[in-house]
Amino acid sequence: MKHFRVKQTALDPDGFADKVQADADALNDQTAREVEKHPEKKDEKDAYVRAFLRDSAELEEFVGKNSLRPSHLSPGNAQASGWVLFSTESKWISGWKKQEEFILRVPVQRKVFEFPFRLPPKPGEAILRKRE
Repeated sequence: MKHFRVKQTALDPDGFADKVQADADALNDQTAREVEKHPEKKDEKDAYVRAFLRDSAELEEFVGKNSLRPSHLSPGNAQASGWVLFSTESKWISGWKKQEEFILRVPVQRKVFEFPFRLPPKPGEAILRKRE
């Protein structure tokens, strides 16, 4: 069996939020130009843009509140939590052809913590837990 070492860096949460905002602004501008050419489609286009802008704002808020941020762990600050975001524009994350095994390695000072997992998981294999 072949083993590959692939380094997939996490997205910067602020940069990702900026991209979401830039995409929303671009869609808004593009739609304004389209409505000038086709005023009969104004209601349809406006409804789409409103929904997109609402979804974009919710995503930006989620990323801002829930992303894992750089922190220093110490006895007084013993844990850090948050979402780690990755680009889906990668053959290692997007469409899967078969199940593959991965190891997520997280370096912390002089130690490396390893978390093995398989993607996509077999049916019933993924156990999601809600944190209280």
